[in-house]
Amino acid sequence: KANSEGNYTYYFLSDGKIIDEDAGEYAPGWVDVGGNEADPEIALGIGFWYRDKYNQKRQFTFKGNVLEDTLWEKTFNVEFRMLVCPYPKAVKLSEVTFVGIDTDATEYGDGASFVKTATQIQVPKGATIEGFNTYYYLSDGKIIDEAAGEYVPGWVDVAGNEVDPTTIIIPAGRGCWFRPRKGGSDMTVQFTK
Repeated sequence: KANSEGNYTYYFLSDGKIIDEDAGEYAPGWVDVGGNEADPEIALGIGFWYRDKYNQKRQFTFKGNVLEDTLWEKTFNVEFRMLVCPYPKAVKLSEVTFVGIDTDATEYGDGASFVKTATQIQVPKGATIEGFNTYYYLSDGKIIDEAAGEYVPGWVDVAGNEVDPTTIIIPAGRGCWFRPRKGGSDMTVQFTK
């Protein structure tokens, strides 16, 4: 759903599209959960799940235009949601704007306790590799002067080690799992062309 939380489920059937119901003529097509013919539209930047019960590898091709204006944004509540760049390009994590992320950041704390509450993004390992790498945003994630105890907000890995967001790539067309800080505020995410 583009403007609300949750999702819709559709199924592809060999007789999902009605050609001539009286004559019993049907063609392959998508249907909703009630078996009604459907032509679902996927909004820009909204991810989706795809499952083939026969586990066959599928290649997806999308048609359409690139978003005309230069800013796309979506507000996420504090649950995990799928986030996809709406533009046909790979994006560095440093190129994504997370509005208000610094004011609502978790501290490192006592070891790995931050993994339960910190703003989190799970980035695909690559364009063709399955799995995700998980990163957390902490109020003290970037080291300025460790000896002097100077830190600023930044991204860390699951062990709390600082990571360079310019080296973390979100592959084109792949979705990320994203969740703002647990117990925090909703967060708006912005992509630009």
